[in-house]
Amino acid sequence: GFSWAWDASVLFTPVDNFRLGFSFASGAETTLEGDVTLTSPDKKTVSKSTQTTQVPLPYTLRAGFNWAMVPDFELGMDIFYWHYQVFQEQRSILSTPIMGMSEFRDPKNYGNSWDWCIGVLYKASDTIDIMTGFQMDFTPIPSTTYSLDNPTTDQMGVSIGARWAVTPTLRLGMSLYRNWFNMIDVQDSQGLPPSNVKGHGAVTSM
Repeated sequence: GFSWAWDASVLFTPVDNFRLGFSFASGAETTLEGDVTLTSPDKKTVSKSTQTTQVPLPYTLRAGFNWAMVPDFELGMDIFYWHYQVFQEQRSILSTPIMGMSEFRDPKNYGNSWDWCIGVLYKASDTIDIMTGFQMDFTPIPSTTYSLDNPTTDQMGVSIGARWAVTPTLRLGMSLYRNWFNMIDVQDSQGLPPSNVKGHGAVTSM
């Protein structure tokens, strides 16, 4: 699907070593389209159709600061807010009914979501920066509407990285990131079919 949105932001520098920023992203409404095929257990095609699904992308608020607290050290923090409560139901409309059904309705019942990040930068030299940080992301999805197409829960993450100013206009960077999510134990799914699940996971990337 394709859509468009607009952003606005402002940056303040009340003192030389402190910067404060705010931004707003408008969000958007997008339409997903695709084919739908019903097959029998022996993999023969029973019927075909197409579907359209409206998916809202929420507006976002963000605030952050950067503070050069002492020489060669900077502290930064970001806070995000996503207005996900606009996503209460997912409705897929079929161009041709399948087994008497002309649409699918899935409850979502999303709440709103927060994310906060904090990090420190150390200037090891005029050309090399070393950074580390922590992130906490709170999911908007209640356990009753947890689904395999959007399997997310509260997540935490840590990272470390370095940046090298090869020239005044060229920088090279490398980072190592690990995030993990809390134990999932969903036994009250309202989905059809239910998406009951139990487990936990983590991702490490470079």
